[in-house]
Amino acid sequence: GRDPVADEEELLKFVFWMGVTLGYQYSTVHVTLYAIRYMHIMQGVNDVLKDKPRLALAKLGLKRLSHKPRRKIAATIALLRDIMAHQDLTKWEDLLAITAVSFGFFFLLRASEYLNSQGGAYLEYVIRVGSLTFLDAAGHE
Repeated sequence: GRDPVADEEELLKFVFWMGVTLGYQYSTVHVTLYAIRYMHIMQGVNDVLKDKPRLALAKLGLKRLSHKPRRKIAATIALLRDIMAHQDLTKWEDLLAITAVSFGFFFLLRASEYLNSQGGAYLEYVIRVGSLTFLDAAGHE
């Protein structure tokens, strides 16, 4: 509040503690700093992040050290064909795998909605056989 240099020192210690000691990513530290800023402004105190060049540099350093998110590849028909080409459809496991992948692709499901996750499914939103209804061309079950 009253001493901008002391404020910056405290914020630098906080960034180091969150980013280095606790191992949080840049984005988490950034959002937390802006939550602190918001609360100070709501309490009528000046913007605690304004005019803090060392804090900005520390945040840039933390951003550089943070891991980049691993992007998922897009699912395409070509990818489905490639998966199917490498399956032996006479084997139950391979047939089940291609069925699950095709089902998930064509119904635009998240993997957790149709695949077992780390030994257990999330039963509150996983699709079950009873969840499906098959209709003929006229719309009858």
